[in-house]
Amino acid sequence: MSNPWIRRTVVACVAFCLAALATGCSGANDDGEGAGPAGGSATTGPAPKPADGARLPDPCAVLTQDEINEVSGLDFGPGEFKDQLSNDDKVICGWVSEKPFASLQVMVWTTEWSNYDEARDSMIQLKFDPKDATIPGANRAFTVPGIVGVDLGDLYLQVSYSRPRGETVDAPALELASKAVSRIS
Repeated sequence: MSNPWIRRTVVACVAFCLAALATGCSGANDDGEGAGPAGGSATTGPAPKPADGARLPDPCAVLTQDEINEVSGLDFGPGEFKDQLSNDDKVICGWVSEKPFASLQVMVWTTEWSNYDEARDSMIQLKFDPKDATIPGANRAFTVPGIVGVDLGDLYLQVSYSRPRGETVDAPALELASKAVSRIS
């Protein structure tokens, strides 16, 4: 896999598939009730600290649509909470830009489901070379093309950003991850 676009796409797909396989079903009713954090797909509002009794912040509230558009230079739609991929230990939100196509995904996991070291090791097994990154408020962070993994103690944050071939994704992914960390920590 010498083509960086193919590698980025494979990593994003693998991360997405691992999340899907690990969770199976969210346990939500057909109408979506009983799944996801309070606030659903909101992309504005107060900082997404976990509510009383909740274990995880709302992944759709750690970034605003305006922030994503400003950092990416694209026109992303609102965040969509991924009910079927989320559960008590992992929550996922995704944003999409149609023209040109680009996607952003924010995942927040408890360390009981997955942790920083496991995520970093999985990138190495996929033949990526994770680079250490510094994010204020994070214990540790790494980057691989288009993905930033962040250790927040009892939480793991992963920001995945993909764009068409040849376009830079690392700097925007890191900037968006930094913004998300500032709201979680």
